[in-house]
Amino acid sequence: MNTSALKDLVKTIEKTKTLAESDAGYDVQTRRIRLGKINRAKEDLKGLYEEYRNELKSRSAIILLTGSKSKKFNDIATSEEFGCFSVDGDEFYNEITSRINSRLFTDEMASPSLFNLINDKFEEVAVDLGIASYPMMRFESKYKKILKDKKDLIDLTKKAFNDKVGGEVVGLYALHQVVPKAAAEGFAGKIVPVLLHCEDESLALSLEQDLKKMFSNVFIVTAGEVSEEVSLRVLTSADTASKKSVGESLLKIKESL
Repeated sequence: MNTSALKDLVKTIEKTKTLAESDAGYDVQTRRIRLGKINRAKEDLKGLYEEYRNELKSRSAIILLTGSKSKKFNDIATSEEFGCFSVDGDEFYNEITSRINSRLFTDEMASPSLFNLINDKFEEVAVDLGIASYPMMRFESKYKKILKDKKDLIDLTKKAFNDKVGGEVVGLYALHQVVPKAAAEGFAGKIVPVLLHCEDESLALSLEQDLKKMFSNVFIVTAGEVSEEVSLRVLTSADTASKKSVGESLLKIKESL
């Protein structure tokens, strides 16, 4: 799809979204007709967003951002001046685990029944992402541990999910989150800069391998201090997070595409 066609798609999304979010009113004679149009618009919008997401997928530059100053870097990169889209690297795992009652895991031993519950919650998210089939998370003895709180559950889910299902889903989830933001901004550019902010360095390393199976352009960018293992895998790094360093890093990425 060329840029002109993508712009037309964005305009269609905007028009359809306006209708989908409109009020049917209270007039008895027109309300049923209006409701019919609104419901059709909602269904059409799902298809339009999917088409837009597939197009953005082919244009995406996935930037795995980590390091002690990564939050400040992220804030600058997502400003109007640089226009990057950002999704927290843990957001996908948060989305799944937030659907589980805390009483089922707080101060409890991880178990096959807990894994089954996590699988069920992921299935709900997978429907939204348009994922029809995927491997199931399987409980193994290495995952057996006492979970103290939500953080422990997220850490366990992160490890087990990436081991058994694959981090590619995190990339799809991030793109799913970016689509409505990009459409609202009327984005129709050649490259979609998507920051996956990973405070957890090991997550950045794990996702880099998996996301390269799905996206053509995946980079690790660091800001501030990082481990030696991460420093050996980066495309570009910044000692400090400033407009200058952010601009230089994004330019380096652009030159690598």
